[in-house]
Amino acid sequence: MTTAPSVAIATVAALLVYSFARAIRSPLRRWRRRATLQPRLDSVMVGRGLLLFGFVCLGVVVLTHVAEWLRVFPGMGWGLRSSPGHYLNFVSAVLGCGLLIVGMIWISFNTRRSS
Repeated sequence: MTTAPSVAIATVAALLVYSFARAIRSPLRRWRRRATLQPRLDSVMVGRGLLLFGFVCLGVVVLTHVAEWLRVFPGMGWGLRSSPGHYLNFVSAVLGCGLLIVGMIWISFNTRRSS
């Protein structure tokens, strides 16, 4: 049994968790500091929401690879070309990467500059 896939999966999962924690850290601090009960929905929060959904989609990609490796849900046809597992993996990867890019662009164009 080789350990290379499990090491790669663990590394990618750790990087995703770290990136997710860094992405939501400052909005949570800002939300706790607000005196009002309803947090204000500003443009940076929308961008961070896009980032969050992108990270969730990439987490689904990692979980599909783990399920394929452990042979969980064999009816999904993991690794086969026209199977539900293949399309779940593909759509999650494309959507996750696209949302990360759109979220970063959204935040970079809507960040207020302090000068």
